[in-house]
Amino acid sequence: MKGKKRIGILALSLAFVGVATSCGSYAVSRNTSPVNDEDAVVIEDTDRTELKSIVLDTSNVRKVFYIGEEFSYEGLVVNRSLSVYDANGANKGLVNMPTRDYTVDYSEVDTNTVGTYKVTVTHRLSNRILNQSYNVSVKPSVFESTPGLTFNAGLEVSFADGEKIKEYLLHDTYVEKYKDDYDHDFNLYNLLNGLSIKLHKWTSTGDNATETRVVSLTPDQVSIDSSTVDIDSVGTYVVKVTYKADDIVIDGVNYSNDASAFLIIDVDDPIESIKINSGSALFDQSIDGIDVEAAGWEVYVQPVVSDSYTEPFSYDKYQIDGVDIFKVNQAQDITVSLISDPTVKCTKGIKITKSTTQDIISYTTLTPVINGLTGDNLPADILLAGTTFIHGPLPTKIDSDNYYTTGATYTSGRAAKDYLGSLSFDERVTIKGSAQAFKFEFTKPAKLVVFFASTGEEERELCLYPEDLDTHTMSADILQSEVTTAAKQEIVRKVYDIPSAGTYYLANPNGGIYVHGFIIATDK
Repeated sequence: MKGKKRIGILALSLAFVGVATSCGSYAVSRNTSPVNDEDAVVIEDTDRTELKSIVLDTSNVRKVFYIGEEFSYEGLVVNRSLSVYDANGANKGLVNMPTRDYTVDYSEVDTNTVGTYKVTVTHRLSNRILNQSYNVSVKPSVFESTPGLTFNAGLEVSFADGEKIKEYLLHDTYVEKYKDDYDHDFNLYNLLNGLSIKLHKWTSTGDNATETRVVSLTPDQVSIDSSTVDIDSVGTYVVKVTYKADDIVIDGVNYSNDASAFLIIDVDDPIESIKINSGSALFDQSIDGIDVEAAGWEVYVQPVVSDSYTEPFSYDKYQIDGVDIFKVNQAQDITVSLISDPTVKCTKGIKITKSTTQDIISYTTLTPVINGLTGDNLPADILLAGTTFIHGPLPTKIDSDNYYTTGATYTSGRAAKDYLGSLSFDERVTIKGSAQAFKFEFTKPAKLVVFFASTGEEERELCLYPEDLDTHTMSADILQSEVTTAAKQEIVRKVYDIPSAGTYYLANPNGGIYVHGFIIATDK
């Protein structure tokens, strides 16, 4: 840890040796007692003193730290030497005494990096400032810093096949090590007795350490703690393998020389199939998709181990694909799949009925120039689950507003398709700035769904403006702003609220945006 400049305040004991109790401010203390009784000079109230030198006593200060430890200057004593002058200016001699009026700057010390660092102590008296410093070392570890020491640096453990994770089905026979009544067909006893266990030993030179030996161990030479494993409950469990060794004593301090490693037992009950047991198959047309919760759907899953379908899955565990909200009053099959495993799925027949609250239309074939696409009854294409459906009409008017810059036109982005889930887009157009705004005329409140993406590797805004944007100053109030992702060409679906009848503009203030299409849901 690198420390910033700190102001150390020492709480003195009778011997003037203490520990830092706070930092960040000066603590000034006058001590007129000489260090040694034989010092003859006594400082009177009328005397003047002059700072001559400071000496650091670091005999009780820790000077070696190991990676990750917190720096401390506990035990530091700062002694100062003062020249004493009487009221007439005569030099009475020197007085040596400890002081607690000093700062400790250890901003250079980085206990996360091996190295030697300087600690600077500063003492000030009147206008005289003196500095003294001492060095501290940061070493990898106490073991690596002890020359000639061989120690256990790590344990490497794996199952017989070299893997560190084993996956098993729920309720497989589980027998702890050393039990006699285990099942020989499958049991943890045989599993753990097939472990590969290697102990890595390193030897230190004092400055660093290198691996000198790898010892293969048998399961009987280690302790295996598998007490957390519950084979009757789905979950991930840790098995701890430990090699016990005698402590290493360095400078009278005992350090553990044990080595440990971990294995994973993953107990699972994978889902084999999924089914929808009940609920309505009729849904109102909505830009928000189909509400299966309101329809009373119950989705059941059948795990591999269980013989029957479980209780209903929660709605956040599965996803629904293939819904075509424009395929009205026609039977269609949708796909229900697990989010965690989309290969587990089933199909369900549904029917979309015409919305009773909104007129929903779409426009996704934006090719090649929007200016020419106006009118009330022009059909539009939308691709859902790979199938093209023709429908209409369009809003009263949807065109580009590019008269401000004559060279600003809408051009097709590329021939390849873009996708958002099951939606497929044949074309896209690029808009840049207020000169290339989409212009909409609505006769009623509505919701405008826009499919768009950034042309670059950063978020871009697509803003909804009221009619006074036709000044092209972009100074009009933004009614609503949505942003793309920061990933280039990644399509997002955003919904804009059209509060009332009128003319609106959709534009981005800066950068480029790909627009793939629209869905407009106008209130009836």
